[in-house]
Amino acid sequence: FNANGVDLNRNWKTRNFAKRNHWYFGNKFVPVNCGDTPFSEPESKGLSDYIAGNEIEIVYSFHSRGKEVMGSKDELAQKLTEDFVEKSGFRYVGEDEWLEINQTGTIKDWCEEQGLSYIEIESSSRWGSDWDNQRTALISAIKYHYA
Repeated sequence: FNANGVDLNRNWKTRNFAKRNHWYFGNKFVPVNCGDTPFSEPESKGLSDYIAGNEIEIVYSFHSRGKEVMGSKDELAQKLTEDFVEKSGFRYVGEDEWLEINQTGTIKDWCEEQGLSYIEIESSSRWGSDWDNQRTALISAIKYHYA
């Protein structure tokens, strides 16, 4: 969330943008403010402009808490997501499970609509570092992509 109380991951210009959504925690839904309009927040607008204005092929988005990995539907993202899961021990979240949580206006959806590969990595905790678990997976992804 930014200083305006907007969840920046749900402030993207997508076909499914909604002003309000939720976070899903186990069996609880927590309401969140997604902004009045897509890209109403300078942080999400600035990042989208940067991605669109450069030759970005794949976006890695690091989030906190879940120890999970999900990717866009394209072949590259799925290969890198599977490799990340194998090397990190994080849980794979497939497209069906992603659709079940009904998130709207996310950077994942935006990347897919732009034809960009996307991988989302949910760390194992809000405050700790996962570098020891993620290092091998990230190095492998970089080597694969630039080989």
